[in-house]
Amino acid sequence: MTSKIYQLNEQKAVSETVDGESVVINLELGSYYSLNITGSIIWELAIARHSLEDIVKYVESRFEENKLLEEKNIITFVDSLVAEGLLVPTSEEAKESISSYTGAKEVFVQPAFVRYDDMQEMLLADPIHDVNDSGWPILKKNTI
Repeated sequence: MTSKIYQLNEQKAVSETVDGESVVINLELGSYYSLNITGSIIWELAIARHSLEDIVKYVESRFEENKLLEEKNIITFVDSLVAEGLLVPTSEEAKESISSYTGAKEVFVQPAFVRYDDMQEMLLADPIHDVNDSGWPILKKNTI
């Protein structure tokens, strides 16, 4: 088990969680991501700087599933968030341990996100600096 600690990549990403669904925006690419309920739980705990080990223990206490499968899926999911540039490893101390979930066990749903690139131009626009004489933003084309 790993005790790695991650944090939000504040240079590249912002996020909001509403009703158990997290939306994360990659400010560098103009992409946004919708995380499912399990992904959102992991996301919120990761950006709160809980250790990966504590996140796995919390998920195992909340869901009914094979613990080894949960751990593998969680690590793979976090690795995907790091690969997308949304999370970065940190050397800071972890937050205090997370209490085990005390509610009724839920069915485990593999953590996942969907990446959307359909609003890149709008998300990359700078409405303050990138305007023309008529006052409209000049939309940049993403060259990535």
